[in-house]
Amino acid sequence: MRAQAARVLAQIDSESTIRALNAASKDDVEKVRLAVCEARGVRNSEHARDMLLSLAQTDESDDVRQAAIAALGGFDAPEVRSLLAESLEHKNPAVQQQAVVALKKMTGRDFGGDFDAWKRYLDGEDVPEPEPVSFTARVLQSLPSIK
Repeated sequence: MRAQAARVLAQIDSESTIRALNAASKDDVEKVRLAVCEARGVRNSEHARDMLLSLAQTDESDDVRQAAIAALGGFDAPEVRSLLAESLEHKNPAVQQQAVVALKKMTGRDFGGDFDAWKRYLDGEDVPEPEPVSFTARVLQSLPSIK
């Protein structure tokens, strides 16, 4: 019920909504915090960004961290880019992958799973995107070679 309330609150832009979502972001139930991430991703505001940054950095659940990182893909700000760069170093590969997805959404660039290229790009280096590999080439590469 509280998770659904968080989703509905996302549609209302008011100070009381911000307070309610801030309270919900500290809920003991993971499902509620996940809904808060989803709700805050709808509103592109400084309050939403700050709450998502906090959840991405401090929540004990990697699922909530992933949801917050996913929502942060809609916010192009230096502190968001910094957090996403740090997330590429996270011990959980799912969090790392979500950071890549958020970076793709934010930047329109695609370095795939090349974390080094993403870090160089975020540091301001001009990094060329890799050439796309055709479906046929991927199939051929996956086949064992006959010698």
